[in-house]
Amino acid sequence: MKERKYECPFCDLRCHKQDDLVVHLRKHEKARPFKCARCVKRFASVGNLNRHFIVHSQKKLFHCPICEKEFKYKSSLKLHMQRLHEQKPKQRYTKTKVGFQCKHKDCGLMFKNLRELQMHHERYAQQECLMVRKGIKEQIKKIKEQIKAQWLKNNEMRQKLKEIRVDLRKEQKLHQKRIS
Repeated sequence: MKERKYECPFCDLRCHKQDDLVVHLRKHEKARPFKCARCVKRFASVGNLNRHFIVHSQKKLFHCPICEKEFKYKSSLKLHMQRLHEQKPKQRYTKTKVGFQCKHKDCGLMFKNLRELQMHHERYAQQECLMVRKGIKEQIKKIKEQIKAQWLKNNEMRQKLKEIRVDLRKEQKLHQKRIS
């Protein structure tokens, strides 16, 4: 993990890049050097200014798949889906007594804390997550087969030992009869 060597003098934030710290410091200084060409609003970063341009745009990029209503913002579509179509956002985990469990189909990996689970989701897209889990399941299956084979082998050995013991007891009884 990269070292966060740029520290904000006003709060606890630490950044990897100096540019990120510069943008962050504008929040404390209330500096907004980026002005919208269509209105009087100003912004601390170019990214925020670019996001603001959607307000002036007539385009609505997000469409409801159920009623075809259009929205400028993804967040508005999500809210619409929750309120009108009663669709809650997908929860990517289940909290259990043991920890947090991945809810991807066929994955189900458990994590001690939510951050580890989030890192799992960052590392693996849903498909990869499934493939990794299937790979783990296949490895577990192979190990179980090896254990079973070893157990059967050991069981055969036990059976042979049992037979040898029975034969030994018979021999001992015969030997004792001959001596007596």
